[in-house]
Amino acid sequence: MTGKPASSAPHEADVKRIANWVKHQCECNGKKIKPCVTFLLGAGFSRSAGIPLAGEIVEDKLKPHFLLEGTPEPGPDDNAYAHYMRELNTPSDRAQVIRECIDEAVDPNTNRTKINWAHLLLASMVNAGYVKYILTTNFDPLTVDALSLIGYPVRVFDLTASEFYLAGTMAPGSIIYLHGQASGPVIANTVSETENVRTHLRIVFQDALSDSTLIVIGYSGASDPVLQELDGGFPHNFPNALYWVAYEDHLPHNDAMNLLSNTRRGASLVRGHNADSFMRELVLEHLKVDLPPMVLSPCGYAKDALARVLPFPEKDEGPESIDPVEAAQAEIERAIECLSEGAAPVQESPDEPSSSNLSMKIAMASLKGDRQALDAIRAEFNDQTSDALCNQLSGAYRQTAIKAYQDQQFVEAYQLLEEAESLGSDEPEWLLVTWGKALSDQAGIKVGDESDALFETAYAKYAEAVRIKPDMHEAWYNWGVALSDRAQASDDERAAALFESAYEKYAESVRIKPDKHEAWNNWGTALSFQAKASDGERAAALFESACEKYAESVRIKPDKHEAWSNWGGALIHQFHMNQGPHADAIIQSAQEKIEESYRIKPDYASALFNLACISALKANTGDTVAWLEQWRELESNACRHELDDESDFDRVREDPAFVAFYESLPE
Repeated sequence: MTGKPASSAPHEADVKRIANWVKHQCECNGKKIKPCVTFLLGAGFSRSAGIPLAGEIVEDKLKPHFLLEGTPEPGPDDNAYAHYMRELNTPSDRAQVIRECIDEAVDPNTNRTKINWAHLLLASMVNAGYVKYILTTNFDPLTVDALSLIGYPVRVFDLTASEFYLAGTMAPGSIIYLHGQASGPVIANTVSETENVRTHLRIVFQDALSDSTLIVIGYSGASDPVLQELDGGFPHNFPNALYWVAYEDHLPHNDAMNLLSNTRRGASLVRGHNADSFMRELVLEHLKVDLPPMVLSPCGYAKDALARVLPFPEKDEGPESIDPVEAAQAEIERAIECLSEGAAPVQESPDEPSSSNLSMKIAMASLKGDRQALDAIRAEFNDQTSDALCNQLSGAYRQTAIKAYQDQQFVEAYQLLEEAESLGSDEPEWLLVTWGKALSDQAGIKVGDESDALFETAYAKYAEAVRIKPDMHEAWYNWGVALSDRAQASDDERAAALFESAYEKYAESVRIKPDKHEAWNNWGTALSFQAKASDGERAAALFESACEKYAESVRIKPDKHEAWSNWGGALIHQFHMNQGPHADAIIQSAQEKIEESYRIKPDYASALFNLACISALKANTGDTVAWLEQWRELESNACRHELDDESDFDRVREDPAFVAFYESLPE
């Protein structure tokens, strides 16, 4: 870590923003859908289905390979996967490694590769008409299998086996294998092999992105022709936006970060997801695309699939045989009839939905957060509806309420929770915790008596939850958060009692679940806040305790950037309280903690501001100005909410050197 700020942090986007952009691009008057999204898939898109990543192939297959015994280690700038693949004797040896990796992911019960939710939801998005092309650097057949499974026409183009590419000739939903297929004649594994397809890459990207948004997912962006041609083909900007989905909180490769850091190009970074969770939120929760019929209505799906098959050809002579398709259709009809007869009737109607169909409808409405669909299902219930369906619908209302209060639609959330309560629940403690969260979140944006009343009602919900389930660490944790929030907005006398009560709740949460890093971090934040309102030995003791909590949080989760930055912020305040012989050691420790936060998440506003504070306290004018410029750029991009608490830095702002640097900045 050099201590020098990066040139620019990339813009960031969340899934809701991407979905809104996709709807804006793809939908006309909210109805007609045109294909305007292209996906670029990397190995991470298939990982949850058991297909290994390149690094795993290196460690598990290539390094132990008998043909690679004695192979020198790759250089620091070499791609290890390409290096070891190049050292294998022939293309067939390299292909064999890839096929073995895919074979190991085959389910022995079905002799087929399993299909993860990322691919199934991508296929659903294709089927709904949103997707122009699927570009993939993978060799596995999962994209093909997923489209085939839902009955969508599969159209595949293999770039490694083609002499030319004609823009505009591919049908919507086409799969373009950029590096070949495991079952194909050519697989591009080495640098020279990937270079062979480079002549096609730029025209592929320009064809794909001329009228569609690009979503990159599961791809690290390690330097190769794919990234280089994507970057070089659009030097000024991506005409319809690019969204790069990183794995959870990990940053893409430096080459990809260089592309994303040019904030004028219309590219954004998306964090906090794996492939499955991103596709679930995008496709189901925001675009509200239905799951494929094979999941929603398996019997109907099988019936429709068989309807495509022509009658069985009869021999010219001999007795008439039974048509196997007709026999299969009759079997499906009997299955549908049995399912209907086995359901508890809601209405006396020949087309009464079966309990399994209702269950699937509830699940679908819950995934989409579709209250209208839930209310329509609720209207079908009566006294004879099974407890299992009532419990499921109650849970669906609760899940939809969570989405509502997260969007600050509190009246809607309360109505949904009331519906959930009216149906009963086999997990009443979770319903109570959701009530508590909705109430305390609303209390946080109210003032005075109204806020107090909401907080008190929330505390009662949490208390009832832990009465029902004393070891529910989530209830203790959220109760502690609500108490801390109220304490921070209260006067000194009442705040002290609220903080003490919050600490008791955090302590109980981590007693039940010692690795709950969120509780340790929030406990530390509450202690820091109280310490800043105290002085003398009391403040010193509180800061010391806060640092212990932050240390435990990052011990459990080393990449928790918030805790690292919070820890550094607490040490900055300790530095102001201790100007003795240990002051230099304290400020150095603070810098190390904040730099670790910055390393993990370079665009975390609190870390940037804390680094500016450190530079100011060390009288380093240049770095102070640079860090502040980055921080102010984030503020202008609506990222100011990431600051844990602006008042954290009041004492630092009073430092004469810091004030001089800050005031010297141009308006």
